[in-house]
Amino acid sequence: LPYMQIKPDAAEKPHELVEPLTEEENARQWITSNPHTFCSSHKVPERNLKRYLGNVDEEGQYFRWSTKIEQSVLCANLNRHFGLDIKTVNRLLAIKRGGSGRIIQIRIEFTDQNNNARSHLLNSEYDIRLGLHPNFLYSSAIIIWPNPTRSVIPESFVYQGAGWGHGAGMCQIGALGMALNGYTTRQIVEHYYPGSQLHKIYDRS
Repeated sequence: LPYMQIKPDAAEKPHELVEPLTEEENARQWITSNPHTFCSSHKVPERNLKRYLGNVDEEGQYFRWSTKIEQSVLCANLNRHFGLDIKTVNRLLAIKRGGSGRIIQIRIEFTDQNNNARSHLLNSEYDIRLGLHPNFLYSSAIIIWPNPTRSVIPESFVYQGAGWGHGAGMCQIGALGMALNGYTTRQIVEHYYPGSQLHKIYDRS
């Protein structure tokens, strides 16, 4: 759709952003940075998020975050959701990223219960968020660090992540950040859906 465009969630392109984010090095630079975007903690302090968005949302870091998962927990989660027979996960490799830097295809290299080397592809950001953590990851805009780094069979994996959500359309937190900084409804809609128009389609009276 013409109004679904790849663009930064900011009034101007942040200097930390090197495009395209489909390239791994650019994505890594972006995810490890802390830019002043509409959805950032610079605009919407994370301690205030629940005050504005209510009980459906969580307290804690959401703009730039990290979480760790133990090897045994990851194996159990992947086996449960995708019917695999994983004994150990040896490597998680990002194959393809979307325009926001979110991983949309990842290869899981693992050893099965019969000690055979196998692999499995997850082909959507939803499945990646579902499969890589039992609590469902905030987003798939992540960098994955095995721990220990050079281990053949890591004891755990650390996900360093950016953002909350699927990265398409209107960012709930970004729209809040714009509103708190004086942007109008029209400006918010035009930012997230470029080229769209607002029309009144009914009248309560």
